Amino acid sequence: MPKKCHTGRPRCRKTHNAIVQASYELLDEIGFEKFTIEGLAERAGVSKATIYRRWTNKTALLLDLILLELKEVPLIVPDALVEENLKRRILILRDIYQGRFGGAMIHIIAATHSNPHIAEQFSQHYIQARRKEIKEILVHGIENKELSEDTNQDLFIDMLFGALFYKFFMSHSPASDQEIDDLINLTIKSTY
Repeated sequence: MPKKCHTGRPRCRKTHNAIVQASYELLDEIGFEKFTIEGLAERAGVSKATIYRRWTNKTALLLDLILLELKEVPLIVPDALVEENLKRRILILRDIYQGRFGGAMIHIIAATHSNPHIAEQFSQHYIQARRKEIKEILVHGIENKELSEDTNQDLFIDMLFGALFYKFFMSHSPASDQEIDDLINLTIKSTY
C-alpha cells in the first residue's frame, strides 16, 4: 500500500499512473523474477526515491497492483445465480494469478511470514476483503434460496479457496473453466 504521508508536496497522479503502467509493462515483458525497482524507475522516467516514497519495497508495490486489478470488477450481478457470481470472481482471480501476478503472489505470501507490515496489509486489504466479497455473494445466494440458511460461510470459503489456491500455486497447471465449475458445484453440494 502507498505510504501515508501528510507533509511535503502532494503526490502527482500523473507520476503515480506512469509507475503503475510501467509496472504492468515490465511484469508482462520480463516477469516478476526480473522485475526491479531500478528497472521500474527507468521505465517510468522517475527516480527510485519517487517510487520508495509511495511503496516501501517491491512487494508492497505488487500487492497494491493486485488490489487495483480487483477493484475494477463489480461484485454481484443481482439476477445471476450464486454459481455465476462465484465463477465470475474466481475467473478474475485465476487470470490475475495465472497471468502477470502469479510469481508476485507467491512472493507476497512468502513475505507475510517475515515482514509484519506486508502481513498486515495482505491480511487486511487482500484476505479479509476477499472473504467479505465472497460472503456477500453467499448471503445473496442464501437470500435467493440457492444456499441453505445453515451454510457455514467461513468453511465454504476455506474449502473453495483452499482448493483454488492449491490449483493456482502448487499444481503448476492452469485451472480450466470446467474445473472451476466443478469445484464450485462440489463446494455448494458439500455445504448444503
